[in-house]
Amino acid sequence: MKKKAVIFGMNKLSELMYYYLTNDDSYEPAAFSADDEYCSTNEFMGLPVVKASELKKEYPPEAFGIILTVGYSSMNDIRKDKFNVLSSMGYEMLTYCHPSAVILTDKIGEGSLILENCTVGAYCELGRSNILYSSTTIAHHSKTGDFNFFSVECAVAGCVIIKNNCFFGVNCTVRDDVIIEDYTLVGAGAYISENTEKYGVYAPARSVKLNRKSTDIKI
Repeated sequence: MKKKAVIFGMNKLSELMYYYLTNDDSYEPAAFSADDEYCSTNEFMGLPVVKASELKKEYPPEAFGIILTVGYSSMNDIRKDKFNVLSSMGYEMLTYCHPSAVILTDKIGEGSLILENCTVGAYCELGRSNILYSSTTIAHHSKTGDFNFFSVECAVAGCVIIKNNCFFGVNCTVRDDVIIEDYTLVGAGAYISENTEKYGVYAPARSVKLNRKSTDIKI
């Protein structure tokens, strides 16, 4: 029998997780939940919505686990806070790995979400509540801490150490043997070839719009 799950959050990631759970054999979605002030409706995606203050009574931790779909706001601190609160209530924070993901390690922290076509290499270790969006690769012998967010098609080479509460933008690249310090923000398309600084922000040079029509350029 599939374990029943409450999806905590009502956003685009929540909708994605509902789609995944209703199309594979991992968990059975039973309801959505969010902080009371965000529960303006009794139904979402065809499932009941329960306020966080009533969650334990309506969906007790003895029978339900939590899929946590809080994103990267405040450098993942909001997700960290919700994870700790829900864990303290006795809930199992469920880990989800899409069937198309290639996972070559069993060291995946609780509450992590690994979406379609991701790769986590041999001898990797992922901490708690890491989110890996589509087609992200974390190569062999790399390690992450907790509450990191990887956007679509991030590429992390081998033997990288990623600490806690980091954000990686779409299509960024981290070379091998680099240390990514806590609260590092890596912008979309950035290339990281050296150790980062805590709270550092790393962005690539931006594309420049030429003062020409696209139809005037021979390609």
